[in-house]
Amino acid sequence: MNTQKAQVDVIYLVVMLFAVTVSLLVVDQVWSGLTSNSAFISLKNSTPQGHLAVKSVNTSLNIFNNAIVLLFVMGAIVAIISAAFTDSSPVFLIPSIVVLPIEILFAFIFHDMFFSILQNSAFGSVAASYPYIVTLFQYLPVVSFVIAIIVIVATFMK
Repeated sequence: MNTQKAQVDVIYLVVMLFAVTVSLLVVDQVWSGLTSNSAFISLKNSTPQGHLAVKSVNTSLNIFNNAIVLLFVMGAIVAIISAAFTDSSPVFLIPSIVVLPIEILFAFIFHDMFFSILQNSAFGSVAASYPYIVTLFQYLPVVSFVIAIIVIVATFMK
């Protein structure tokens, strides 16, 4: 089994978090623009099914605030558990420590990219409705570092 895979899992976790979150912000921005259109508002209010559909989409978008954080935590737990079951030699401790700054660099890059996207006026108002995601990205380098250290310890604790 590849002993460095557990370290790369943390990078995959950060990349997945960024991609899903930015996609969510784009979908929410498009949905907000669509629902504020006067033709869409009159169409939505003309039938009970239209009103129900819009309400269910709004509910689904609000669920993502908690779901993305939950997916990130579950991904971190999976990375730690898979690292604990990986057979490894102490020789690979040095490459694991060398990969650690690369993981933190990725976390800082995605942290900065996320907040530069939020500084755009189009996404600033949308991001206010996702406080858990913004908080997670605010502390993403620290959280990634802690997860990476736990993965290293879990890999070599045997």
